[in-house]
Amino acid sequence: MVTGGKLWWADEESAQLGTVTKRDGRNPVILRNKTSGVVHMKVYDREGQKGRNQCQINNGGCSQLCFPTSENTRSCSCTVGYNLRSDRMSCEGVDSFLMYSIHEGIRGMALEPNDNSEALMPITGTLFAVGVDFHAGNDTVYWTDMGLNRISRAKRISRVEGIAVDWIAGNLYWTDHGFNLIEISRLNGAYRSVVISEGLDQPRAIAVHPQKGYLFWTEWGQNPCIGRSRLDGSDQVTLVNSGIMWPNGISIDYEENTLYWCDARTDKIERINLETGESREIVLGCVGPYIYWSDRAHSNGSIRRGLKTDTSEAVTMKSGLGVNLKDVTVFNRGREKGTNPCARSNGGCQQLCFHLGSGRRTCSCAHGRLAEDGFACERYEGYLLFSERTILKSIHLSDENDLNSPVQPFENPAFFKNVIALAFDYSQNAARTNRIFFSDVHFGNIQMINDDWTGRSIIAENTSRSLQPERCGHSSEEDHPHVLALDECQSHLMFWTNWNEQRPSIMRSTLAGKNMRIIVSSDILTPNGLTIDHKAEKLYFSDGSLGKIERCDFDGTSRYVIVKSGAGNFYGLAIYADFIYWSDWARRSVLRSNKYTGADTKVLRADIPHQPMGIIAVARDTNNCELSPCRHINGGCGDLCLLTP
Repeated sequence: MVTGGKLWWADEESAQLGTVTKRDGRNPVILRNKTSGVVHMKVYDREGQKGRNQCQINNGGCSQLCFPTSENTRSCSCTVGYNLRSDRMSCEGVDSFLMYSIHEGIRGMALEPNDNSEALMPITGTLFAVGVDFHAGNDTVYWTDMGLNRISRAKRISRVEGIAVDWIAGNLYWTDHGFNLIEISRLNGAYRSVVISEGLDQPRAIAVHPQKGYLFWTEWGQNPCIGRSRLDGSDQVTLVNSGIMWPNGISIDYEENTLYWCDARTDKIERINLETGESREIVLGCVGPYIYWSDRAHSNGSIRRGLKTDTSEAVTMKSGLGVNLKDVTVFNRGREKGTNPCARSNGGCQQLCFHLGSGRRTCSCAHGRLAEDGFACERYEGYLLFSERTILKSIHLSDENDLNSPVQPFENPAFFKNVIALAFDYSQNAARTNRIFFSDVHFGNIQMINDDWTGRSIIAENTSRSLQPERCGHSSEEDHPHVLALDECQSHLMFWTNWNEQRPSIMRSTLAGKNMRIIVSSDILTPNGLTIDHKAEKLYFSDGSLGKIERCDFDGTSRYVIVKSGAGNFYGLAIYADFIYWSDWARRSVLRSNKYTGADTKVLRADIPHQPMGIIAVARDTNNCELSPCRHINGGCGDLCLLTP
């Protein structure tokens, strides 16, 4: 590298970096020793980047690439998959091309076998890309990545399986064969919702027909089949359930009103009339007179093309793509035509709009319930909230079989790094939202946010240093308060778990910190969770080392083991109605059991990506403080109002 009068060099053998005079190679200067692995060098020099050309201002008027051809001229160009318009400045995307997925990313190629040009800027950074679809209206490609367990999108210039776009309503559908679900969201990722949650067995490929209001999918389970429903998941029927084993790809011929699929086990490509189900053997992935399919067994992974009416003369368009070749889709602007009641203003729906066919539509809510007007969405009265360290998620209390989130999940790396404990102030009736309090051990602070995820503020900072508890009574330096629970309305007591290495216990005092005493000190090692059943005046606690959840009276008597499991299984606890809920580290799950007997255990959420931490039941009827002296004008106190027994 040359800059000024010096030549800069790096030597891998001597692991040195230095300079010499560029003219004669003399005056060597060693600047760094023990510096190996240098691949490239560049000097950041603002003065070195001077001069002018025709591309400097407004990119030379070019919509994508501008190349200076001389001091006074320039030439516009387009990236892969785009062509220069007649104005020689703006670019337009290729209207039709073939997209295919391999583990490492998404690629595009021309539809003509003799055209070897790339039609899509390669999309990289995937781990196990599978399903792929597009929305031509906003020039966006969508794909699923089973390795990263996510759905992503990118503009063309840049354990989930199938994916499909409803370009009229602006919705995105995908299959999840791990949880046996079909889900939906808006194209921007908002209002994620479960469309079909029952009766599926390893759903795989998926396709939508927005004009007719149909959703199609394949299943690979014990009884392989091809199913159809309305776009909201209603009116489910089985179109094909015989003569198929691994129905893989699926595609719709919108002009001929037919559904195509290929079977990876029988090596057949078939089609049926998507209305009547009448079928005959044929092929997959059609646009115009041709069909396109991927064949991993041919020529070390190839993409092939043939006539819809006769596939005996198939043409190999691209070969040597390897066994990682997955989905194939034709990007075709001509597909996205037609209309339905959801096309304009989302059909008047606040969240999701589904076309049911024959000019009918229905609104739905991913978060909240549908209001009486059939358009708006209302908040639920209560829900279960838990943290996954970096994200807050919710579960229905009123209907455990509803896998949607009553409150939209919230994730913001700038605020959430390691959320441990949760608490709430139920104010929904007056303020339309509730206040959620949480501690983040990464930031060492306590934060508050409304449960519509607005109004975030920091309540206390540097909690690991500045908020040490006041020591009184027989509290010692070996005591380590861990989890706190308050009975602020009835007994006016507070309880906490003590991780004293020599004498672990559960303790209590008044809300003012007086009359401190140990109420549980035997048969306890690491009390993780702690919660109060205010109506029954019972205390529930979990022990992570002993693997059990217990119940006792407020004085520690009448201990009773509710649930017993392996060590390390229990972390957070919450009580609502007749159930006790807990976060399970070992299973990475959220479960619940009958709070009286421990029976009727049910897994509410499983295979959570991160360990579930704090958990609370956000509801109006968990505690009643209507008669609290501190409720009115803060009890007349100028600062803190603390109740005493």
